[in-house]
Amino acid sequence: MCLAVRSERITALLVVLVLARVGVVLFADDFADAERLFHAGALAEADAVYARIPSTDRNYAEAAFRRATICYVTGRLWLQISPSYTSG
Repeated sequence: MCLAVRSERITALLVVLVLARVGVVLFADDFADAERLFHAGALAEADAVYARIPSTDRNYAEAAFRRATICYVTGRLWLQISPSYTSG
């Protein structure tokens, strides 16, 4: 295999890995931001940020639990889940 082709493949692989990591970091930042808002008592704002966390994120279950907690604390009797985040 030519050295130029091999370095192109390695570069492409590195780009994919970096982009995948950036996606994980973006979702992690959403969860961390929502947690800060939740603990500061800004429940409506925290709920909006938790709602953006997709079901494929590793923090999704905790975000759903926090949203349910916000519903309970504020007396809201339902939890609206965006269909775009439930599939997958």
